[in-house]
Formats: sequence, structure tokens, C-alpha cells
Amino acid sequence: MPSSRLTYLFYRYFEEMASEEETAELMELLAKEENETGVQSLMEEAWTTFQSSRERFNEVQSMEMLKAALSAAPARPRPVRLFTWTRVAAAAAVIGVMVIGLYWLQSRNPQPTIAAAATEQKSDSAAVAYTRQYRLPDSSIVTLHAGSHLEAPMAFSGSTREVSLTGEAYFDIAPDPAHPFIIHAGGVNTTVLGTAFNIKAYPSSQRVIVSVTNGKVKVEKETRLLAVLERDDQMTYSIPSGLAEEQKVDAASVVTGWTKQDMLFEKSSFADVADVLNRRYGATIEFRNQKLRSCMIKAYFNGTEPLAKVLEVLCIISNAHYTREDDGRIIIDGPGC
Repeated sequence: MPSSRLTYLFYRYFEEMASEEETAELMELLAKEENETGVQSLMEEAWTTFQSSRERFNEVQSMEMLKAALSAAPARPRPVRLFTWTRVAAAAAVIGVMVIGLYWLQSRNPQPTIAAAATEQKSDSAAVAYTRQYRLPDSSIVTLHAGSHLEAPMAFSGSTREVSLTGEAYFDIAPDPAHPFIIHAGGVNTTVLGTAFNIKAYPSSQRVIVSVTNGKVKVEKETRLLAVLERDDQMTYSIPSGLAEEQKVDAASVVTGWTKQDMLFEKSSFADVADVLNRRYGATIEFRNQKLRSCMIKAYFNGTEPLAKVLEVLCIISNAHYTREDDGRIIIDGPGC
């Protein structure tokens, strides 16, 4: 685990709030060999938060830059033109190339991470008013688009795990080869063993679109096989014609636009951010130190992260901490900004 000081400085720098003295101290810490493990952990967090805005580099470029960053950090930050992040205006070369290097590392081992959510999905046919994240009985995570609904049992039983979707949802399925996961949507069945993908099946569109960000899925209409999709494959099925078309896409960028809605915070108060999280995660967030409510937040999330990860980042940049009470309430406290 990185030291609290390294973590604090790392996020202060990313949020463009670090002073010159803090920036110089951060660069010195990054250059120390004993901080390598902690830096790797922070890279992983940065990847979760900022992966949607990174540019892709080939493996050789990424590894060369990563090695250079870890071997010698500059005493002061220098402008970097090797890459751009639209929402991170002043990224120094050292931190920037580490995240690019992390993209290479993740592309070599693209196994999905099963996240933890704050709530459990109940069998319900009502559409959600806000984009919501749910944990299913098998620990699979579903991010459900506002205006959509998902019907799922309180507990899976039998040889399969089956749910029904109307609308749009992003699924991160817990692997269980003995119990295939099946989503019924728009008259077609999508079967998966363990993967992450998006399904769009609004009745008004007369189409079902399945986009795979990781793993492999099978899409069927009754006994007819429509497609077998792997990473960055997308299938569009026309309900009126019964035809299915496949194409290659950058699935991560195609399917996560809607999940980010309301999760891109530009100088929002911590109180307003908490209101968004309460709706999205079905949480109850309260402030023990009321001064924290007015702390200004600048942070960006994909909207598929677990609540714990989101709170961890928010508390670091706000000089706060959180605890979860026995009744499920989340209490934010600390000296504040």
C-alpha cells in the first residue's frame, strides 16, 4: 500500500491543486525505489478513474516510457506533448507516462475486476429514475441506465443465472463456468460465462445491440445462433427483419458514455456529489463535519466503479475519511479542505 503522504500528493497533483513545494516533494517520492509498489497501486486507481480519456500507445512505446518514468523522475514537472487528457489539464510527464504504461499492462491481462456495490438488486419491473448500480446475488455488477429496468431473482438457483432487461445496462459478470449467465432482452438471449459487456434493448428502437468490452458472449434467438462476440465486437439485431450484423468497435468508448453521466464533477460541492452517489448507488451518505459539504470537488469517474473506490478518491482529495455504520449509512468526517 502507498504511504498516506504519497497518496495525498498523487491526487493533489492529478486534481491540479498541488503547490510547487508539494509537486517537488511528489517527484522526489516517485523517484525512490521503495515506493515502486505504492506507485503501482496508485497507477491502478488512476487507470480506473481516467482510462476513458487516455490515448493508445503501442507496447514498445508504453514500456519504454514506463521504465523511464520509474527510473528517474524529474525534479520539477515539465510540459508533455506525447499525449493529451481532455479533462486533466496539467499532467506532468512522470505521472502521465505511468498511466500510459499501465494501459499496456492491463491490455496484457484484461481480466475484469468484480466490483462491490452498495445495494442488491431486487425482482422489480419498475424502471429506475436515475442511472443505478446494483450487485446481483452472485456478486455480478450491473449499471442500469436511467429509464431502464432489470428483473432478477433475490437468489439464483438451478443450473443457470437468468435476468431480464428492458432498456440499457452494462454488465460485469462474476465468472462461474458451471452456471452460465443469461440475459433476456428484446427477444434474444445473451449467454456469458464471465465477461463485461453492454446491452441496449429499448422497445421503441426495434433493435438489440450487444457490445463486448471483455470476454466472450453468445447471442441467440430461440434456437438460432445470431453471433459469438469477443472483445470489441458489436452485434446489432433488427427485430422486424430478424437480421444480425456484426462490426468491430472500440467497445469501451462506445458503451461507457452514458455510464459517465452525472459522474464527471467539475467544481461541484461535496454535498452535491453525495446526492448523486446516493441516487446512483442507493446509498445514504451523511457528513459529520458539516464544513466538508462545501468542499469543491473536481473528479472524473466512468460510472462503473464500486462506491468504495469512488469514496476513497473523493475523501483523499477532500482531506477526509469515511466509515460505514451498522445500519448502512456512510459517514464522511475529517478536517476537510
